[in-house]
Amino acid sequence: VRLEGQAHAGFLKSAQQLANELLPVVLTALEEYPTYDLVVVGHSLGAGVATLLTLLWAQLSVFRNNKNKQSIRAFSYASPCILSASLSQAPFTRRHVTSVVYGDDVVSRLGLSTFLELQHSLSARGEEGGTTRTASMMSSTSSNDINMQDRNPDDMEDENINAKLYCGGQVWWLESKEYEPYPIVEIDPVEELHTLELFPDMFAIHLPNSYLDVLDKLDAATT
Repeated sequence: VRLEGQAHAGFLKSAQQLANELLPVVLTALEEYPTYDLVVVGHSLGAGVATLLTLLWAQLSVFRNNKNKQSIRAFSYASPCILSASLSQAPFTRRHVTSVVYGDDVVSRLGLSTFLELQHSLSARGEEGGTTRTASMMSSTSSNDINMQDRNPDDMEDENINAKLYCGGQVWWLESKEYEPYPIVEIDPVEELHTLELFPDMFAIHLPNSYLDVLDKLDAATT
C-alpha cells in the first residue's frame, strides 16, 4: 500500500519512532492472542500520533495478510490537523481511523494555514476600522510525506495557504451547533473544519474530561 499525501512532520517523526520501538511487543501480543484485534487510542497530541502510528502499522503484512484476520484501528479524540486533504479522507485512512471532534474544539481546526487566514482577516477588519491589528506566531512545523520522503520546509513557503491539514478517517462531530438538534453527525473535515473560528468555549471543551462527559451523555441517551 502506498499512501499519497502529506502529514505533519513532527507528528510523523513521533509516530515513526513509536512504531519502531513498540512493534516487537505488539507482534508478540498478537501472536499470543490470535483472536484479538489492535486498537490504538489517543487524545489531542496523542490522537495525532495514534492516527499516524495506525496508518504506518496498517500497511504491514501482519494486518494485511494475517491468517487470523486481525485488524488495527485508531480512535482519535480531539485530533490536531495532521493530514493533507487527500490522505485525510483516503479509503485506507477511513478504513483504519475514526476521529471524534466535540463542538467548537479549536485544536481540530488549528494549523498554520488557518491561523494565517484568521490573521489576515483580523488585520483587514482592523484596517477598515481605522486601526491595524496584527498577530504573529513562531512556528517550526512543516509537512512531510507519509511515505517518509523528506521535504524542505523552505519549499513549503509558497504553499502554506493551500496546504491545509486535517484530522483523518471517519470523522464524527459531537454536539455541533451547525447540526442541531442532531447530537452526532459524520462529516468531511475538509468541508467542515477548514477555517479557524473563534468561540468562547473553544479551549475548554478540548480537555479530556469534556470529551468523557459528552460521550457519557450520548451513551446515556441511547441506552
